Amino acid sequence: MASDPITAIANLVAKAFGFAIDPDGFERMKLEHQVEVIHAAITVARANGDTDTLDALFDKYRELSKSAGS
Repeated sequence: MASDPITAIANLVAKAFGFAIDPDGFERMKLEHQVEVIHAAITVARANGDTDTLDALFDKYRELSKSAGS
């Protein structure tokens, strides 16, 4: 079962994309792929002008990027 931080990230990504993201599936992704998905969600949130989601996604992106060594 996905941890609360992963569920929070999956919910932010889902909000940006406009469709559900399975937190358990997101958690099973390699860290590098999680960062790529969040980056794509940032692009969508930016295009939609959703600054609240964008700010939250950037925070998570930075956290995961550091973990991935990016």
